[in-house]
Amino acid sequence: MRRMLVLDVDGAVVETHLMIRDPALGSYVQRHRGFRPILLGSPWEALLWTVTGQLISVEQARGIKQRLVDRGGRAVMIGGEFPARSFPLPPDPSWVVTQGIDGLRAAGLSQTKARAIYAAADAIQHGTLDLSPTLSPADAAAALARRAMAALDEGRSHA
Repeated sequence: MRRMLVLDVDGAVVETHLMIRDPALGSYVQRHRGFRPILLGSPWEALLWTVTGQLISVEQARGIKQRLVDRGGRAVMIGGEFPARSFPLPPDPSWVVTQGIDGLRAAGLSQTKARAIYAAADAIQHGTLDLSPTLSPADAAAALARRAMAALDEGRSHA
């Protein structure tokens, strides 16, 4: 949750950097001091939504995302001093593996995307793809790229 809400980053340093680097963005930052973007909750979620949204409209991606969440996701309630609100979470890799490529296709994913997501989820399940936050961003990106390329190559061989 700390990562998702960007609580471990000094917002003032980021604001100063953005104001110096980009005048248009700096103007926005000045008007909205303390604003923190919400990040994705995990590397798995980033992978899932990045692959899902590639080369399609935001509307299409939103529909597929909603179907995946409805079928295999869950919700977390966050309250505190504000009224409690439910936030949807994506399906776990284990759910993706049980659905198989056909199940992912039924949610609206293309064959290639379904294969890539399935391959990543299967690799996570078998311990050959580690998306834990202890990986450096470069190592996580390299591992992810290797898996995605393998899935795409496999998809081409079955076409």
